[in-house]
Amino acid sequence: VLEHPFWWSFEKRISFILDLSHRMENEDKVTDPTLLNFLERYGKVALNGRAWYKQIDTVLWDESKRHRNYCTDSLRDLTRLIRNKVNHYRDNSEEVLALLGPVPDGVYTYFATIFPKLFFSLFSFAWRYLRKDPLLQRYFPEGLTLADMDSFVLPPGEPLLLGGVFIGSNTSAKAARNNLALDLPQRPGAPVCSYFQKTGFCRYGQSCKFDHPPEFKVEVNSKGLPLRPGQDVCGHYAREGSCKYGLTCRFHHPEHLTGPRPRKKSKEANPF
Repeated sequence: VLEHPFWWSFEKRISFILDLSHRMENEDKVTDPTLLNFLERYGKVALNGRAWYKQIDTVLWDESKRHRNYCTDSLRDLTRLIRNKVNHYRDNSEEVLALLGPVPDGVYTYFATIFPKLFFSLFSFAWRYLRKDPLLQRYFPEGLTLADMDSFVLPPGEPLLLGGVFIGSNTSAKAARNNLALDLPQRPGAPVCSYFQKTGFCRYGQSCKFDHPPEFKVEVNSKGLPLRPGQDVCGHYAREGSCKYGLTCRFHHPEHLTGPRPRKKSKEANPF
């Protein structure tokens, strides 16, 4: 019982949130974003069931979005904002500093008051999936098993994230099509979203502050892989019927190649 994070100091809690945020920072850029999607399954509970930017003070949000692009229904991105506020504490305006208070107690109290289940949601995720991770294992005592703490941690639930998942090569075709079907914001005069321009997909959804011209949108085949007529056919897809890069692949995945081609049998060497 004494190992439960209920007994952690605010300093240790903030340190844990920052380390977890750092660990999850680039998980949306990997081939398989399964781990990130497990984190986002705690989003609905941790974020009180609605976009987090609507719950923090307007001055804090206005100042934060000028320096970073955030997905405002992503639990991972709320931890990014907390990490940035702490790591760049002296760069905050006087008004924001007055809101947050001192580090670590004031900052932790500010976010814990708005999101009462945030910390325990993050701890529960890390306990289930990252307790042996080199960056986070110091927070989890050796010898404790999942069964020892299972009754003390929150179970995963539903994501609040727009579209439900981050997209990777292991994302289902249905989820990929659902994501592409979302109405991405068109903001004439704003810079074009570079990720959308390259891939036809935007991981920030409707919260992205950049423009998404319809000519860059792509369709997907029955496996959820991008159709890019005019581009070379993806070599791995042509051989194996799959693609490890998923929606981010810049090559074409025509429907008629959905299946591995038979491999030629190598000639056996004559033993005599």
